[in-house]
Amino acid sequence: MEEKNIGRFLGLVNSARKSLSAGDLAVVRDFAELLLNEFPESEEGWLVLASISDPENALAYLEKALRVNPDSQATHQAIRLITGQFLYGDQNVPEIPKILTLEDTQPIKVDDINAHGDDLTEKLDY
Repeated sequence: MEEKNIGRFLGLVNSARKSLSAGDLAVVRDFAELLLNEFPESEEGWLVLASISDPENALAYLEKALRVNPDSQATHQAIRLITGQFLYGDQNVPEIPKILTLEDTQPIKVDDINAHGDDLTEKLDY
């Protein structure tokens, strides 16, 4: 994608997000349609449409997003969320587990290898 096109693409995505935050679904749909018309090779337009649709239509949009990008984590996560709505109803959808990052973990103290002396070498299979 050319630099000029990247700016346009990001502008449409950001405008769709702002409109979604403002609750203006008609404008969100307009931005999604612009994304799909101008950038058919990207999944974002389909994801935006899925985000403002009922579960059945959202799954259809997400299927189209997968055709564009079969490896999309965002699309696969959205599908899991929506299928959870079908299985559990809107109120009881299990929370998708958070993926841990390094910032979420604590270091594990490891004893000094020399403190074990030859005991460790005896346990190794050569």
